[in-house]
Amino acid sequence: RIRINDPVLPKFNTDVDIKVHLKLTVDGEGNVVSAVCIKSKSTTTDQGIINEVIRQVTRQVKYKKDPEGKSAYCYLMVKVNAL
Repeated sequence: RIRINDPVLPKFNTDVDIKVHLKLTVDGEGNVVSAVCIKSKSTTTDQGIINEVIRQVTRQVKYKKDPEGKSAYCYLMVKVNAL
């Protein structure tokens, strides 16, 4: 699936750059219906940051529609920059 946009994240109070790897479930309309953190690839264990990234991704990110209306799994790496 082709991602149409990237999430716009709020500023997080962090001293280091963070990468949050997510497995997304995308419905036939291109909406992200769920997101799960892949902890083994992510560079933070701060559940507050992870939860906020997931919340923003599910609200903002859109994919192109599937012509057959099928759901799909997609992977997304979100980078959170240090202040």
